[in-house]
Amino acid sequence: MRRFTAICICFIAISFAFGCRSQKDSAGNQVKRDAPRSKVLSGVKITSLRIDRFPKYSLNGEKWDAYAPFATDPDVYVSIQYDHSQLYKSEVLEECAYGTVIDMKQGLPFALKPFDKPLLIEIFDEDGLSANDNMGYFLFNPMDYRDWKFVTLQASDRELAISFALDWEYQ
Repeated sequence: MRRFTAICICFIAISFAFGCRSQKDSAGNQVKRDAPRSKVLSGVKITSLRIDRFPKYSLNGEKWDAYAPFATDPDVYVSIQYDHSQLYKSEVLEECAYGTVIDMKQGLPFALKPFDKPLLIEIFDEDGLSANDNMGYFLFNPMDYRDWKFVTLQASDRELAISFALDWEYQ
């Protein structure tokens, strides 16, 4: 036991000696070291956005554009809102066949502001004459996914799924 204690004391003394030596330059002068500066999160951008899956039928069980002449597939777009204000709206991609992946391109990359509050992400079928049909939505708080590069959100029934790439900015 004494031997173990002596070894521990020697180890502590050696660690202290090397720790003190690191505070002096090669001439033996005391060097003032500033604490390392940590970077602060300043923003987050969505760099890519896609709809991986969407429901085949509307909530009432009909095809999305059941009453539109010459159209049977939905005209899809994505909207992102904060506090009832629209922050982002994608382009409308027409006649999206069920089972296809839809890549949004317009307005990307897009800075999420605020990035520390819950945002509403909605997916719509645009209808020319009637109200647009909501295909589904997600409440998304970017800070819940801090430093994630890629996020997938999926509805509990697995009918709707979106994914997007994030770029976290630090200063």
